[in-house]
Amino acid sequence: MASLIAILDLKGKPLIQRSYRDDVPSSYIERFLPIVLDLEEEGQQVTPCFTKEGINYMHIRHSNLYLLALSKRNSNAAEIILFLHRLVQVLIEYFKELEEESIRDNFVIIYELLDEMMDFGYPQTTESKILQEYITQESYKLEVQVRPPIAVTNAVSWRSEGIRYRKNEVFLDVIESVNLLVNANGNVVRSEILGAVKMKCYLSGMPELRLGLNDKVMFETTGRTARGKAIEMEDVKFHQCVRLSRFENDRTISFIPPDGEFELMSYRLSTPVKPLVWVEAAVEHHKGSRVEYMVKVKAQFKRRSTANNVEIYVPVPDDADTPKFRASTGTVQYAPDKSAFVWKIKQLGGAREFLMRAHFGLPSVRGGMTTRILPPGTAPIKPEFLVSFVSRDIPDDDAAEGSTNHADGRRGENSLATIDSEATADTSGAQRKKSYKDKKNKRGANKGRRFQRVHDEVELCWRVASGRTCEFGDECRFTHDVATYLSAKLRDIRFPSPEDLSDSPPFVKPPPDAEMSENNNSSVDSSTVCPVYARCGECKQGLKCRFLGGHSRKNEDGVLELTTDEEKKARAASMETELNSIHSEAFKLIRTKKYPHPIADSYLRELQAAGDDDKAKATTDQPEVPGSLGEGSETPGAAQSKRDESQDDSPDVPMRFAEKKRLHWSGKTCKSHMILRRSPLSGIWWPFRRLCVDYGVDITCGEMGLAVSFLQGSKEEWSLVRRHPSESIFGVQVAGSKPSLLVPAAEIIARECAGNLDFVDVNCGCPIDLVYKQGSGSALLDAAGKLGKIVVGMNKALGDIPVTVKLRTGVKDGRNNAHKLMPRLSTEFGASALTLHGRTRQQRYTKLADWDYIKLCVEAVRSREAEEDLPPVPIFGGGDCFSSQDYWQKMESGVDGIMIGRGALIKPWIFTEVKERREWDISSRERLELVRRYAEYGLNHFGSDTAGVNTTRRYLCEALSFQYRYIPIGLLETLPGRLNDRAPSFRGRDELETLLASPDSRDWVRISEMFLGPAPESWTFTPKHKSNAYGGEESQG
Repeated sequence: MASLIAILDLKGKPLIQRSYRDDVPSSYIERFLPIVLDLEEEGQQVTPCFTKEGINYMHIRHSNLYLLALSKRNSNAAEIILFLHRLVQVLIEYFKELEEESIRDNFVIIYELLDEMMDFGYPQTTESKILQEYITQESYKLEVQVRPPIAVTNAVSWRSEGIRYRKNEVFLDVIESVNLLVNANGNVVRSEILGAVKMKCYLSGMPELRLGLNDKVMFETTGRTARGKAIEMEDVKFHQCVRLSRFENDRTISFIPPDGEFELMSYRLSTPVKPLVWVEAAVEHHKGSRVEYMVKVKAQFKRRSTANNVEIYVPVPDDADTPKFRASTGTVQYAPDKSAFVWKIKQLGGAREFLMRAHFGLPSVRGGMTTRILPPGTAPIKPEFLVSFVSRDIPDDDAAEGSTNHADGRRGENSLATIDSEATADTSGAQRKKSYKDKKNKRGANKGRRFQRVHDEVELCWRVASGRTCEFGDECRFTHDVATYLSAKLRDIRFPSPEDLSDSPPFVKPPPDAEMSENNNSSVDSSTVCPVYARCGECKQGLKCRFLGGHSRKNEDGVLELTTDEEKKARAASMETELNSIHSEAFKLIRTKKYPHPIADSYLRELQAAGDDDKAKATTDQPEVPGSLGEGSETPGAAQSKRDESQDDSPDVPMRFAEKKRLHWSGKTCKSHMILRRSPLSGIWWPFRRLCVDYGVDITCGEMGLAVSFLQGSKEEWSLVRRHPSESIFGVQVAGSKPSLLVPAAEIIARECAGNLDFVDVNCGCPIDLVYKQGSGSALLDAAGKLGKIVVGMNKALGDIPVTVKLRTGVKDGRNNAHKLMPRLSTEFGASALTLHGRTRQQRYTKLADWDYIKLCVEAVRSREAEEDLPPVPIFGGGDCFSSQDYWQKMESGVDGIMIGRGALIKPWIFTEVKERREWDISSRERLELVRRYAEYGLNHFGSDTAGVNTTRRYLCEALSFQYRYIPIGLLETLPGRLNDRAPSFRGRDELETLLASPDSRDWVRISEMFLGPAPESWTFTPKHKSNAYGGEESQG
């Protein structure tokens, strides 16, 4: 059983490789040749099979290739070696010969053969005749020309006839380069010579030339014993003028040369060679950043010989400055474009030695360090891409997340102030004043931003726009005059296709000069495509759509009418229709407090009765016991008793915890055995979740909604439960301060979203002050009893929908309590899954997440579950996951999966990286296509009319306010990139990459205009983070 098959050249470079089991990293391929060379140097025999570092290496050599198989398991070595030999036979029968060129020219067929010949590491079909039946080499039949060109009929196509010279001349040069592999001791481990015979021929007529290599004349003069001194050449390639038959017979190169300069042949020699010029270098660090290179050159050829025009290149770091040289012979110059010193020696005599010293400064070297010293938290961007060494201001995610606004910025404090109406006691004037600390906490966010709703200049009735009759008639406050509306309506927007995108200005292919529709329909552009209609087969915005030309046409009377695609419409009914849309009658019942929630009412009465009994018992039996109910002071026996009582079913509550639907999230994605979960963050909304699904996320969760706003019937809050059919596992997150809010809200959610909700998450991790001071979010971490009542009650109210809990490590630094709370949540309170963010509330998003503590909490939960013989619940960790490497390292903490939040906001393709276990150096054009897809999903969600287009523009700019912080990995000196690193000002590898990295919010608006048309003059975008705002004019949303 093999984990990986690879074909390598003699330098150890993989030409092609195929992984079958993903348990052996491909980096082990590069270790193969150094291991072989070390064994040869030690005088040991290199066997076909050997083991190093727990990896089994099985290999054979054919011609100038290595065929290598790697395995981490105890495999049948003989069977794998036999498979490699059969692979060689199959490839020879396919390509007639097996060498580097045949591998490079046919890699597609070789990949197909490797897939057919081995499945999951087990050999399958190896008979070439069977394989050739369904894996064939394509062939093409050339058309026969009536009159073939002269080059075909001429016997010598590479030389024309009638060439004449006054003087016949032939020049021949043999040019050889030596490649050496030298170990640390200065010994040559392996060497090879790459040679070429180049000629210049100026001959008349059609001459035939002969170049003898070990020809008959040499044999007759030296004797047959000279064959033993012959040099074996490999990879010999001849010019087409050489007659190969004569070369095969007597090793004579016979040819009719082309006119002028050409390469007659090239070859490679693997014989051991002694380098003619030996170079040694030493490095010394001096005070400060001064460095000295001492370079010694030694001629290893005979004294009577001389090497002319010798050039020695000594590479140095890119930031070398103020160089000073001293050489015993020749001249030395600094070549900054090559990042090297060039030592030129006009004549180098045999058996001579010379010395050169170079002194220079390296600003990046301090105290003997050989790498650039960067300020803490600065991204290591390559110097050639830096514009300025000054780091950008890092966006304050804490302050930006301080707003819980989902819609237009008006929800804010008013909704939060009503969370606990009993806590609205009058405060003194001094308490109402804002302290200096309160003002300081608001500096990182634009608290007063507003996003005005943009409408058409002439507002058309939506019923008329969709082709229906308005029941209000002339009393309707919107116009019914379609002609007037179309004449005032802005020109249609052109939505570009992926093929129209480019990484060079103007980045989007300009549209053709489409003819304007006649008369009053001048705003309609028939060449545009409506992204909503293209996906759903109809556009609900009708005539108000800003892409109207994509789904309209003129009838026989010249009247503009709407079109539909019934096939797409039928398909979109199940694939594109959003789920969990709340009916208007339900909103009315919720707002008037008439929506029934009998399970919640019954549970709250039980809590009230239990509270009265506890108070009475405390005053009569145990007056000396301090503390309140559920604050963690009860004994284990009492806790177990309360747990049993809380699980007793009342007549109205038939669901038991044991009957709850279990979450089998561990190892759900079977190929990679992992779970990817996107965390809920405010201001993200539905289109971004759908984008993450495209890149491979498994579990999605809506933004945090406030239980009090759900109970008040807020449309903005209830929009958070909406779900797209592509979201395979979807949950809703709620926050509240007490059971009387969260339990009724959970019951209503369960009833309105029945069948389309996989879990409900209780937020116990939100760190923002407005939530914390009302007893919600992370405040519940210090109220275990209250949290337990909330989870138990929600379990009853939700029926078979599981309850999950998201929490932080604790409230204050140094006072972590999650390791005590999490075991109780899973065993006593009935939480079906737990998610732990590795920071305290006090940390917010600063410092690094504590994954060692997350591991401790996982062990505490598993230990408690084992003691009580309970099945394990899924546990997720979160914090600082920004790459595939981060993900798999953090999975070693024992969690079942990882919640990814800010990392996905900055690079939504992180889910693809994790699933494919690679770091994706995504191109700027691919990133622009991602922006296009976000715009498409936004228009499908918010609508394609003027208001919907600009709402989409607003959320697209919100997304770009995170994505600009991505640093392409091709610009980094070390991988992987880190989430909290600040980037100095840098330029990208192309103009589009530079634009996408711009922190100027006006550039984000410019990017949105590529897909959503020009922004209205009155529309500007103010980001959440003040560090992203440019100029005081950006005061309006």
